[in-house]
Amino acid sequence: MTNESWKPVGAVDPRALTEARLQSHQALQWLARSAYANVAPLPGDAHANLGWSNVYRSLMTRELVSDIALGLRLRDLTLFVERDGAASVAMSLDGTDNRNAGLWLANELEQCDLTPGTFEDGLPYGEDLPLRVTGLDGSYRVADHRSQLSELSDWFGNAHGVLETISAENAELEPGPSEVRCWPHHYDIATLISLDTGDAERARSIGVGLSPGDGSYDEPYFYVSPWPYPEAEKLPALPGIGSWNTEGFVAAVATGSEIAAATDQGASALQFLQHAVTACRKLL
Repeated sequence: MTNESWKPVGAVDPRALTEARLQSHQALQWLARSAYANVAPLPGDAHANLGWSNVYRSLMTRELVSDIALGLRLRDLTLFVERDGAASVAMSLDGTDNRNAGLWLANELEQCDLTPGTFEDGLPYGEDLPLRVTGLDGSYRVADHRSQLSELSDWFGNAHGVLETISAENAELEPGPSEVRCWPHHYDIATLISLDTGDAERARSIGVGLSPGDGSYDEPYFYVSPWPYPEAEKLPALPGIGSWNTEGFVAAVATGSEIAAATDQGASALQFLQHAVTACRKLL
């Protein structure tokens, strides 16, 4: 990723993005439902994870059927259907609720001979998320949070760029990095650098990604997490920004506040990830 492709962040305090995160997390469950209903299952539920489109600045499903995918533009929470490489129909979620969003999406997908994903179908991880994210009565107030949503969109676009760079830099490893994808459950965009084959519970790996915020950090943060977790006393000092988190999970973490305060944000984020991946490879 070049510095020119990094969009500056910090115009909105990273710690003020909570509501935008919750509303967008709620909205992207429509993409997940549609993927579960139409895409052939892949190991680890990978058929339901989402890609990032720099063209649309959006999260996208895999193809639901040949040349048809569903997207969510984060900056204004607009759902759209992509057909033959172009956004064909769209619905702004501003001022509406999940009932109306579901009706609109069902109509559009049925016209494409696709199966609408409904609330009755549920989500495999639905019980793990708050009702605010999965509930049928959820509503959207984009106009009240437009600048926050735009900022959140830039965090995801930036993360996609630096994670693609990290993936390319570690491509010589076997089995090596996975695709850079967003998981609708935890709402993080990440790649998994696998160092071993076999049972995922035992195989060594390094998870590298961006969370838009969660119960551990209520702001976007980059993380690099070694598996199996090493003992805390073996964790080395990190140069530059970032520190080790050991509560709940073990990972090198650089918060959005740290990155936003950096003189060269893109370079600081990339260098943090590079140093942390190198440290994790040595630990493992």
